Amino acid sequence: MQDAGASQVSLLEASAHAPSLDAGQLAEIFPAPASGRPRRILSANIFFAPRSFGGATVVAEQMTRLIGTTSRWQQFIFTALPSTEQTPYTLHRYEAHGAAVFGMGLSENIATREIFENLSTVPVFDAVLRSVAPDIVHLHSIQGFGAQLADCCAKAGIPFVVTLHDAWWICGRQFMINNHGRYCGQTTIRLDVCAKCVDDAPLNDYRQKLMAVTLKKANLLLAPSRFAKDLYIANGFDAAKIRVNRNGIMAPGANYQKQPGKILRFGFVGGNTAVKGIDLIIRAFATLDRTDYELKVVDNLLHMGFRSFNRHSIKIPGTVSIIPGYTQANMDEFFSGIDVLLFPTQWKETFGLAVREALVRDVWVISTHAGGTVEDIVDGVNGTIIPLSADERYLRQALSDVLQNQARFAQHRNTFKDSITLFSDQALELQAIYEDVLSVGATAGSQPSVIDSLR
Repeated sequence: MQDAGASQVSLLEASAHAPSLDAGQLAEIFPAPASGRPRRILSANIFFAPRSFGGATVVAEQMTRLIGTTSRWQQFIFTALPSTEQTPYTLHRYEAHGAAVFGMGLSENIATREIFENLSTVPVFDAVLRSVAPDIVHLHSIQGFGAQLADCCAKAGIPFVVTLHDAWWICGRQFMINNHGRYCGQTTIRLDVCAKCVDDAPLNDYRQKLMAVTLKKANLLLAPSRFAKDLYIANGFDAAKIRVNRNGIMAPGANYQKQPGKILRFGFVGGNTAVKGIDLIIRAFATLDRTDYELKVVDNLLHMGFRSFNRHSIKIPGTVSIIPGYTQANMDEFFSGIDVLLFPTQWKETFGLAVREALVRDVWVISTHAGGTVEDIVDGVNGTIIPLSADERYLRQALSDVLQNQARFAQHRNTFKDSITLFSDQALELQAIYEDVLSVGATAGSQPSVIDSLR
């Protein structure tokens, strides 16, 4: 990761007893603010290129790339690097997607409390804020950094927005999946229900109060779907301060076209976890008395020399192929080779990138009625929506309907694909949002620490 000339600055002493870092050290890794400079945005996400992992990271990277190339905004990124490559709580500067990236060393074995309240991150992020001097900060997924990044912005009087990529701000387990691996089914979170799920109920009570107070300091909350907005409204957040900024997806290449197959081809990209529906898929196919189809199962670990799927563990009558995961660069190849995407997730997700990637590429989608995943599906027109249930009969019926009309789905063209939000659409909307926030001004101002107010 590091090059021979990379600068590394220890921030371990930057605490209440040493609030300032040496100016010469900072100058080595931070560009100095200049008069008349373009506006600056600092985005924070726990992963960033070349450690690209998860949907929030894909969105953060694409917004950085597009805004950086289509506007005068200067892009800066705050992210994490594994402690095997970077000493914890020191910084390494590099370039990615046209942005200056500041990677902070972070151990993968931090305590549960530090995932949401990591006080060691505070002096590091404060130093970044002082030196980069951003006009606005955009917080994406910051688990591991701690919610105090928001508090740092508020105390510095820097406007900031937060994208609600998932339920991290309101759920101690982040995805509302309980300790049995099942969707908890809550809409308005109840601490007495959570107490039976989390490992440390008193700590979770403290967490929930801290997170709520901290998040309410944001100038604006961004929701990737209407479902995500409604979820946070149901948990006490002001609807007037939440704006839907739909996640975009990569547009198909100019020469994209579906490749014909001899039999109908299904695709599954959810990984080897029951909550994503692989067990449901196996049970549904196993009870169908036909073999005239292929199921292509994406295994994202194959690129790293591991396997999450065993071919012999997927016992269904039809053909099964285990294939490596795709990237933003080669997803056209994957989707052009399937006719139907299976997305029988067993929890309500805030968006669902793969669903939109399929829809815009003329791939029929069979999805459970799972929150934000279905907001671009027109049932019976470009996809099939089935109940959010572990009962395989609903998926089996959907599979049977598709297999009895194979020509229709092999030749399907989505007449609603122009309504799918692309990354370019999202980037333009996001720039306008930044401008709106700045036109209102920093309303948070310098405020006492949220942590102090809770103790």
